[in-house]
Amino acid sequence: MTPPNQITHKSALTQWLWLWLGLILIALGGGVAFNLHLEHDRTSVREQDRLSTQARVIAENMESQLASANRVLEDIRGDRLFLKSSSGLQAETLRLKALTNAMQGIRYISILDENGTLLASNQSAYIGNNFSYRNYFQTVKRHPSPDTLYVSPPFKSVLGSYVINLSRMIPGPRGEFAGIVTATLDPDYFKTLMTSVLYTPDMWDSIGHGDGLLFLMVPEREGMSGKNLAQPGSFFTRHRDSGKVAEVLTGTVYATNEVRMMAQHTVYSSTLKMDKPLIVAVSRDLDTIFQAWRRDVVAQTVLFGLIVIVSILGLYAYQRRQQLFERQANEAASALQQSAERLQLATDASSVGVWDYEIETDELVWDDSMYAIYGIDKATVTSLYEAWHSSLLPEDQVKEAAALEAAITQGTPYAPRFRIHRSDGELRDIQARARVYFNAAGKPVRMVGTNEDITERQQRESALQESEEKFRSTFDAAAIGMALVNREGRFMQVNDSLCRIVGYTQTELQQKTFQDITHPDDLEADLALLKELTAGTRASYQMEKRYFHKEGSIIWILLSGSAVRNSAGEILYFVAQIQDITERKALLDTLELQASQDFLTGLSNRRHFMEQGEVELARAQRHNNTLSLFMLDIDHFKTINDTYGHKAGDVVLQKLSDILRETLRTVDVIGRIGGEEFAVLLPDTDLQEAIEVAERLRQVVAGADVMREAGLPLHFTVSIGVTTLKEKSVNLDILLSLADQALYEAKATGRNKVCVAG
Repeated sequence: MTPPNQITHKSALTQWLWLWLGLILIALGGGVAFNLHLEHDRTSVREQDRLSTQARVIAENMESQLASANRVLEDIRGDRLFLKSSSGLQAETLRLKALTNAMQGIRYISILDENGTLLASNQSAYIGNNFSYRNYFQTVKRHPSPDTLYVSPPFKSVLGSYVINLSRMIPGPRGEFAGIVTATLDPDYFKTLMTSVLYTPDMWDSIGHGDGLLFLMVPEREGMSGKNLAQPGSFFTRHRDSGKVAEVLTGTVYATNEVRMMAQHTVYSSTLKMDKPLIVAVSRDLDTIFQAWRRDVVAQTVLFGLIVIVSILGLYAYQRRQQLFERQANEAASALQQSAERLQLATDASSVGVWDYEIETDELVWDDSMYAIYGIDKATVTSLYEAWHSSLLPEDQVKEAAALEAAITQGTPYAPRFRIHRSDGELRDIQARARVYFNAAGKPVRMVGTNEDITERQQRESALQESEEKFRSTFDAAAIGMALVNREGRFMQVNDSLCRIVGYTQTELQQKTFQDITHPDDLEADLALLKELTAGTRASYQMEKRYFHKEGSIIWILLSGSAVRNSAGEILYFVAQIQDITERKALLDTLELQASQDFLTGLSNRRHFMEQGEVELARAQRHNNTLSLFMLDIDHFKTINDTYGHKAGDVVLQKLSDILRETLRTVDVIGRIGGEEFAVLLPDTDLQEAIEVAERLRQVVAGADVMREAGLPLHFTVSIGVTTLKEKSVNLDILLSLADQALYEAKATGRNKVCVAG
């Protein structure tokens, strides 16, 4: 009989054991729950960072495209001489075609007058049509502002696709509304960009207008373009009203009624003075994001439950053992020790499904999770090993057998991947892991391991690999030059388009920095912008600069640069987009020359003459220098045209232009400002000197011979009106008016003479 004090001691010990077991299980359960909570947060934050990065890539590219389009619109608006003649409009149409061919992301560029009539466009078939009914025209007309870049809501174009127009107001002489110049964004360009950032099949992204209308959605869904997202409580409305540039929201998406995680980024450049923003959205299915986490919850919950059950049963067995005889207690202790060892082994290798293989007896034991993974009914199994082996695909059996043999005989890790046919016929991917245990003699006696169903993970990995391959394909096949550049400026990756632009092979470029091939005159500006990008004061930058081609020639490129950062904001590398604009620069130089030069005489046209004249007048007024101006007109020019024909008239105009260039100084500003009317500005010349120059010029013209194709040489004379700068308050228009009055006097009093303004 057991003494009372011993019974009391054993009872107290048992109570303490139950208390400690309860505390340990609570701590273990709390640790499991806390770890699952942390993993949920890490999964959410990681996905938010990835979605935000993709949204920012699209937004930065869009802002770059908007800035490029805005510069083109301002350049076109600044040159309004095309509005004054049909030949000017024709030339402008050719110019617009050249610009749209050179610019990515722009489908059309058009110029409309104050009534909405299309004056010029790269789509010449629509010239003359009236588009005053369009929202993008009415908005500018109702609220005219020369400083605003108007971003129209999405609308159906004449070709049936949804587009957005960027518009600038054309001010009249008094600042009134005189029409618009507008550029239509190319949706196909942005679809390619949006597709490139989708890294899983459950993703979609979209671009919406600030008023709420959906512009683009990729992958496309029928009926979504033009849908109004500005509904109370929608993701779009909540982000727009928050005033934030970027944020991530989770919940039900209004447009698709799906539960998703969505990153939104507002494109609203203060430097462009946009009237409306654009909002980029990139989203993923919330269930798919946390699918792997939920599996971990199930697996760890099951494992914890097994530990709880086994621990309670073990402690209960311990209690029962204390009530048995010493022999039974010893046997129970031995059984408990064996059970504890088996539990420890299972815990070491536990995952989703746990198995135990006795090598000597060839006995295989599964837990319930293993039966569930393989879809096998435990009650119907006669040979578990045969059931398992027959489920393996024949082509994977050899690989698994080799891994098992190597683990048993050589002690190498057992971790094969193989495929099985479940009993219901479904094909699943399995990751097996196990440890081989050896006795004191080094003989293998037991294997304990796990099987994990990794079918969904395999699918995600395949989708991710496909996404990466798609990005690589897009990178390599891009029509423009693409490069990834490290923080020191060295090319890490380059595509074939960039190699064609600069003439180097990929291997040669990867041994160089961008500083090595940049023209020295452009390097300082490039490095300054790069410094701002590194400091985070700008999100991206764009500039025109020059590269040295491998053969030594100089090429002009348009560089767009941005940075890729990690979650801590540290720069990982830079992304550079390079477009060869050498031909476009040459074309723009030619167009600029044509815009400033009279096509017949080669002299400055009226606009260019006025620009140069304003500069010279300002210089003379600032330094108190003398300045004179005269205007001259060919006498009886209409008679010359009527008598000898317009071809002879053109020859006369060209002859007079040659005489002006030969007789006057190189510093004198000469311009053809009308049909047969010319003007000359003479810096550092007082009135008396100007009269002498004008008289000498009149005599040279009167004595000149104009050779015709047939007949006698033609002679002509000019009348000249002269004036000089007397007061600092006088502007160029007043000087031209005074000279014109003197010219009128010369023509009215006999022609072929020089008169001075009173």
